[in-house]
Amino acid sequence: MRALKAILTACGNLRRKLEDWEEDKLGLRALNDVNKPKFTQNDVDLYAGITADLFPNVVLPVPDYSTLTNAMLEQCALTNL
Repeated sequence: MRALKAILTACGNLRRKLEDWEEDKLGLRALNDVNKPKFTQNDVDLYAGITADLFPNVVLPVPDYSTLTNAMLEQCALTNL
């Protein structure tokens, strides 16, 4: 039940942030956000197959990490890393 609550909470948080997203994309993103960090590399492929069966034809947009990457590079340059 805790896992289900975590997924529903993640869905609610994503709904508030990404208002224009469709529900199937929100659900898949919430499942990924909650579950993927817990998996080993071997589990990720199996999980991808399961979610592809549960959410057919749903493709999540690739996250844009350019702001984060630029900030990290800037901080590394400032600290000589």
